[in-house]
Amino acid sequence: MKHRETPGFRKIVSPIDQEIQLIPVEGKEENPKTIKELLELYQRTIKPADFSATLSTLTRYGVPAIEGPSPKSSRASSEEIESALKFLEKKSIGLLEQLEECQEKYFESVKLSPNKRYLPRTILKKLIDWTRKQGFLTPKVSNQEIVIYRHN
Repeated sequence: MKHRETPGFRKIVSPIDQEIQLIPVEGKEENPKTIKELLELYQRTIKPADFSATLSTLTRYGVPAIEGPSPKSSRASSEEIESALKFLEKKSIGLLEQLEECQEKYFESVKLSPNKRYLPRTILKKLIDWTRKQGFLTPKVSNQEIVIYRHN
C-alpha cells in the first residue's frame, strides 16, 4: 500500500482495487464536527462524479428533509447548492444517524415515486457507511451480532 499524507489525515491507497482510505493522524487535526467538514474529507476519497452525485442528493433530498433550504426545480443552481452547504456547516455529524429516516419521511411528503428513491437512498447510505468506517460515527451493531462471553 502506498502512503500519502494530507493535513491531519494519512491516505492509504490499495494497489489492488485503488480504494482510498483516510486515516486520522493523532495530534494533527480533530475529527470533523459538521457535515460540511465531513463532506470536504469525503470529497478527497471518491471520484469527482460520485461526489457530485452525493452533493446533488444532499441538496435535493437530504437538506430539505432536515428542514433546510429546498431547490426550486429538479436541478439545483449553484446558489442553492451554496445555501445547502451553509446550512450543513451548522449541522453536527451526529445528525447523519437520523438522516436516512428523515429522508424517507421527506420522500413521502413530496410523494416521490418509489422507483426514484433508490439512487438517493444508495448515495446517502454510502456516505453514512464511509463515515462509520472512518470512525466518525459509532458503528451500528444488530442484536444478532452482539456476542457476550461469560467466564465460569
